[in-house]
Amino acid sequence: MEQQRGAVPSFMARGELSLELVHATEAAALACARLLGKGDPDRVSEVAGPGARGAIDLDDSIADNLRRIAFARDARVQDLTVVILDRPRHQEISVEVAAAGARVRTLEEGDFAGAVMAAVAGTGIDAAIGIDGLHATLMAACAARCLGGELQARLWARNDEERQLLGDQASHVYSLAELAPAVDIAVAITGVTGGQLLPGVMFGSGYAETSSLLMSSRHATVRRLTTRHHVVGSSG
Repeated sequence: MEQQRGAVPSFMARGELSLELVHATEAAALACARLLGKGDPDRVSEVAGPGARGAIDLDDSIADNLRRIAFARDARVQDLTVVILDRPRHQEISVEVAAAGARVRTLEEGDFAGAVMAAVAGTGIDAAIGIDGLHATLMAACAARCLGGELQARLWARNDEERQLLGDQASHVYSLAELAPAVDIAVAITGVTGGQLLPGVMFGSGYAETSSLLMSSRHATVRRLTTRHHVVGSSG
């Protein structure tokens, strides 16, 4: 059987779900990258650290959580860097983190990326705090399971009506086991615009290059993958 040069053998791809997933994230990144800067965000949307695991408690204050994270890392709170998405709803959180003595690093975009950076060694990020949507929270939980990190979440009511609908669930703290209960989890992400976690899509003469991160809870692995996608010309 002829094997395409540079491609992953089919038996290897079947054995590693994240290698299958990356084909989808690469395709999405390539499609989105071509729409950047064209003022059509709707069309684009259509196409916490292992060293401190067990140290966080959503029922405690931000200052107490940062003190425990610092203790777990054998560091001072002043040595910690916390990533927070730059949004008006996070202003009070940013003030609390700064008051506790930790550094704040804001992200314009990439709330999910912030959670991943907090669990990946060498990023300079020790924790991620913020209010986000359900979709991004579940993705972050899956990544945390693969990376051996920790994540806790609680439903956040935006108004009185939502608080009434939530009832007792409003105070429930969801653990990582509740958010990502599966044993075999695979996560693949591919950079689009580029940021602190991954470079964006790069276009060259006759090709495009993507950078991806592949994570697997079953194999306890994290892989970085750079793929060059050649554009096949056509003739009439």
